[in-house]
Amino acid sequence: MSGARRLLIAGGIGLALLGMIHGLWYAVFAEHQELDELGKSLATGFSAAAERNSAAAQSALNQYREMKYAYDRHVDGLLPCYMVSGELE
Repeated sequence: MSGARRLLIAGGIGLALLGMIHGLWYAVFAEHQELDELGKSLATGFSAAAERNSAAAQSALNQYREMKYAYDRHVDGLLPCYMVSGELE
């Protein structure tokens, strides 16, 4: 096997590992915390609505809406990566 072929294979494996490590970091330390906060604000809003506390429900749902918008923009930024990698068809 030639040196160029070895370098190409090693580089490809290295890039694949780097991508997997970044994906693990993103899932554990970024995305799950964002989704947890979204769930908390939504649950708070529904609980307040069930208690007929419209001011608290409106506040919690507004917080959810703002966080969801920011989360969607964050995830939309990843869309080109999925398109290039072929994961999104």
